[in-house]
Amino acid sequence: MYVVGARVTFPNELTKQSIKSYMTSELEGMNKMIMSFKIDTSPTQHLVINDWWSGKSAEIHSNSKRSNGTDICVLAKYSLIKSSC
Repeated sequence: MYVVGARVTFPNELTKQSIKSYMTSELEGMNKMIMSFKIDTSPTQHLVINDWWSGKSAEIHSNSKRSNGTDICVLAKYSLIKSSC
């Protein structure tokens, strides 16, 4: 199993809600994701933890969505956490 987490801090709650809505509709369940946990830790902060069967599946997903991630990074600060089990 391979776990990727991201803690994302948005400049305001409207930006957070807009990006969460987009991410849910566009990216959910792609490329063999086992499960995804999403937690709002504050009005402007969001924690996402995705669980994959392998690091390769996570990498394929990451590469296919890189341009979307670049656009989101302009709007928010983030930190990534990666681990294999």
